Amino acid sequence: MNQLVVLEQLKPLEIFTPEGTDDILGRLRKEAKSHVLDISTSEGRDQIRSLAYKIAKSKTYLDEMGKELVAEQKEKIKLVDAERKRIRDTLDDLKDEIRAPLTEWESREAERVTAHESALLVFNAATVFNGSNPLSVEVKARIDGLEALYARDWQEFAKRAQLARDAAHKQLSDVLAASQKYESEQAELERLRREDAERKQRERDEQIKSEAAAKAKASAEAEAKAAAEAEAVRVKRVAEAEAARDKEELEKAEQERQRLQREKEAAEKEIAEAEARVRQKRTGSLL
Repeated sequence: MNQLVVLEQLKPLEIFTPEGTDDILGRLRKEAKSHVLDISTSEGRDQIRSLAYKIAKSKTYLDEMGKELVAEQKEKIKLVDAERKRIRDTLDDLKDEIRAPLTEWESREAERVTAHESALLVFNAATVFNGSNPLSVEVKARIDGLEALYARDWQEFAKRAQLARDAAHKQLSDVLAASQKYESEQAELERLRREDAERKQRERDEQIKSEAAAKAKASAEAEAKAAAEAEAVRVKRVAEAEAARDKEELEKAEQERQRLQREKEAAEKEIAEAEARVRQKRTGSLL
């Protein structure tokens, strides 16, 4: 026999219960422990090997018995599961069919409520701007938009819509006042900058004009000075030329006078000599 105990006569449904399993395991353990094992002899070692083999075979037999039982149960379970699924699917379809009008109403209701909730968020979103100084015209447009939004049919959300509108309107009114003040200040600053720029431009123009006049005056004075100096040089040159001519004429006149004087003296000398010769001749003839 390849098993520790006779298992063929056992019924699977009796074995695979907590009590049945404990009973068969106890019997197998008792039978295995009832043998006196001697590891020191060849016969003893063969006996241990044979006993271990029988335990393994008992395990295999019991496991196969359990598999067969489970296989039978699985087929039954599959049939039950299939019918369970058919029941679930059929009743789910019936439930959906019966509930369809309510589901459709709930969907429309959810969309309606979502639309109101989304519209309420617009009141708050209207108070949010990009940048710290929005244009007053943009703020006014937002305020007008609040009234247009508030005019819709809010149904049971009317009170919340009123509160949201009032809060947004107050906040936008404050923003509008701040924007108008800022724009007024900026306009005044721009006016002052423009006036300052115009004043500086006039000063630059006056400076340019003054510098141009001074430059023209200096140029005219320089030209007049240059002309005067040139005239002085010319007059000097003319005077020097006239003086040179006068000197030359005086020299020529002096030379001419001296020449005439010499000629006169020569003539007087000749006359004197002639008279002397005449007197000498007279004297000689008298003698």
